[in-house]
Amino acid sequence: MLLDLSLRQQNRALEHAVRCGAAVEIEPRTWSSGDQLRGRLSGRDGATLRIELTETPPQPLSSLVGAFCDARMTLGTDLVQFATCVIDVLEDGAAPRVLLATPQSSQLANRRRFMRHSAQEGTPVSIRPAEAGATHVGELVNIGPDGLACRAPREEVDEALLIGDSCRLVFELGPDGTPFDLAAVICNKAADRSDRTHLIVGFEFDAVGATAESALHRLRAVLYDAAPDAPEHDA
Repeated sequence: MLLDLSLRQQNRALEHAVRCGAAVEIEPRTWSSGDQLRGRLSGRDGATLRIELTETPPQPLSSLVGAFCDARMTLGTDLVQFATCVIDVLEDGAAPRVLLATPQSSQLANRRRFMRHSAQEGTPVSIRPAEAGATHVGELVNIGPDGLACRAPREEVDEALLIGDSCRLVFELGPDGTPFDLAAVICNKAADRSDRTHLIVGFEFDAVGATAESALHRLRAVLYDAAPDAPEHDA
């Protein structure tokens, strides 16, 4: 599934990518097919993206200045892909750096790594934006060890919840109504095919810090126990 990002959504995604040092693959159109650069997004200065290379370039970098290229950036379980051009190359440090022009448009391609489990119908999810803003309530659609999706009113959340935004998700799960309060990042949005007045919003859990890791470990235990094909434990 490909989603065209608005300029605001793209800026939020890039901000998040800079914070986490997202992996980037660059395919210069002037190079032979298959030759590419691999690095990480280490900074953004105005209209320029700074990529610090993590692998030896297959060809000299000096020929790239001004060249057009296609780039793919890993962001959680998704890929952000865009076309851009090389502004400059810097080889005066420990690791070579490539400066790319910030793209005018980009697309997000979902590449979920784990299966999601269908959720109990009607389970509410409280969505609390990290920045100042109203708390929204969605309905859990599915959940897995890396994230969840919920259904929410389009009119309420379309402009309020943007891809790349950080938030907290509060919900109850399990036979005993175990409460969870997890940090997450919005990774995709799509129209609800059964009800166009609603959106399906996808979140990726943010496992930073011991408290978050402990909560996710507990969630995964609940999901494992609930899975219909989970193997029985030895006595």
